[in-house]
Amino acid sequence: MELMDKEFQELVSSAALTNLSERKFNKVKTLPTSGDYLQKLSDFLLSGLKATVSSTGIVKPHCG
Repeated sequence: MELMDKEFQELVSSAALTNLSERKFNKVKTLPTSGDYLQKLSDFLLSGLKATVSSTGIVKPHCG
């Protein structure tokens, strides 16, 4: 009986692993758009600019 239980567990584990692998393989993957990249780049550049300005103490000149 113990041997049958182990075989059953192995069969179930194998089937479950196969099922999970298939689900992962068939999962729909959404690719980022160019707008996503541009927003990320813009945020990065702005944060770098703000850090540079704050560390150098340069203030924005007033026009007028």
